[in-house]
Amino acid sequence: LISHDTLDKYGAVSAETAIEMARNISQLAVTDIGLSTTGIAGPTGGTIQKPVGTVFIGISVKGQEYIYRHLYNRDRLSNKLYFSQMALNHLRLLLKEHYG
Repeated sequence: LISHDTLDKYGAVSAETAIEMARNISQLAVTDIGLSTTGIAGPTGGTIQKPVGTVFIGISVKGQEYIYRHLYNRDRLSNKLYFSQMALNHLRLLLKEHYG
């Protein structure tokens, strides 16, 4: 789903990767909406630029693209729960905006 160029240039945890995933899943599934997350849930794997708890959420709605970045550094399970809740909340707000 993600080009090698995107991964080489930006890495797996990036805004560019998140939006490319959302765009591509929308196209592959032939849907109006694509949603993706990529992040570092921990407890290891973080860097200064992308610490543990970093998540990028990509959403594609009818060709319009939205990217969100959050930082929430708790334990791995809490981070994963937070990441999914944030993704679904952003999607909910966009659906409300686009579909009333």
